[in-house]
Amino acid sequence: MLPSRRRLVGFAIGAPRPCPRTRRCLHAARDQPLSVRGVSTVVDGIAAGAVAGVLSGLPSTIHALLVSGQPLAATLAVGSLVLPNEDRRGRLLLAAIPVHLAISVGWGVALAFVLPRRNVVALGPAAGLAIAAVDLGLVGRRLPPIRTLPTGPQIGDHVAYGAIVGVILHRRSHSIAVPR
Repeated sequence: MLPSRRRLVGFAIGAPRPCPRTRRCLHAARDQPLSVRGVSTVVDGIAAGAVAGVLSGLPSTIHALLVSGQPLAATLAVGSLVLPNEDRRGRLLLAAIPVHLAISVGWGVALAFVLPRRNVVALGPAAGLAIAAVDLGLVGRRLPPIRTLPTGPQIGDHVAYGAIVGVILHRRSHSIAVPR
């Protein structure tokens, strides 16, 4: 027996279907058309990266408040990469915001495509460590403003970033399907 035309058309345009396991989450990405899966993965990555980019600086901020009293040191370091001859804190902060947002969203989209959805929460912190190896080990060591930052709190930020991205990707993949 063939499925009804309505069901075929609904699937062809990527209408969300309940997951057979929970009846609450969107159907597995592998069963959706490639264009829908790609767009939704990018949107999930943007959302996860943006939120994690804002919240993940907490470890280094707390460390800076306790040790040096300079909670914006990492942000100012990023700003000084964009404006190397600038000394005014306000301008350095404004320069750092779009750079940090772009990096956070870019890593969020990359993780949304790479991390398996089944273990995304458990693998998020490990992905954050891998990102720290690239950001701090490969790129950061060549940039004096980044190299001068304390490494431990920066690694903590990256692990927090990965954990937050993992939680958000998990929640977004298990959101309640809205019938069209």
